[in-house]
Amino acid sequence: MCCNKLSNVFIKACIPTESGALYVVNLPSYLIFLYKLIKPFFSKKLKERFIVSTTDKKFDLLHENIPPELLPKCLGGIQEDDDAFDWEFLQPKTDGTCYS
Repeated sequence: MCCNKLSNVFIKACIPTESGALYVVNLPSYLIFLYKLIKPFFSKKLKERFIVSTTDKKFDLLHENIPPELLPKCLGGIQEDDDAFDWEFLQPKTDGTCYS
């Protein structure tokens, strides 16, 4: 099995979802280095969908597809952080029920 196919199998096993893109912001420098090492083994499709925004690019890559009106200020948007997050959803459930 070639490295490209192997990386696709690995990524699909770890992230078993189908999404348009995965944006990663505020990544530590050592993980950016690791990403640059493994990126050549990604398929073309995965390279297009896995987007890492480094500190020199700020949130420009994120704002190309997600309007700042939908994002909190901590991600370069215009919404207040308290308004942008669903704090009730982020709290752990203690009664044993699932979210619906």
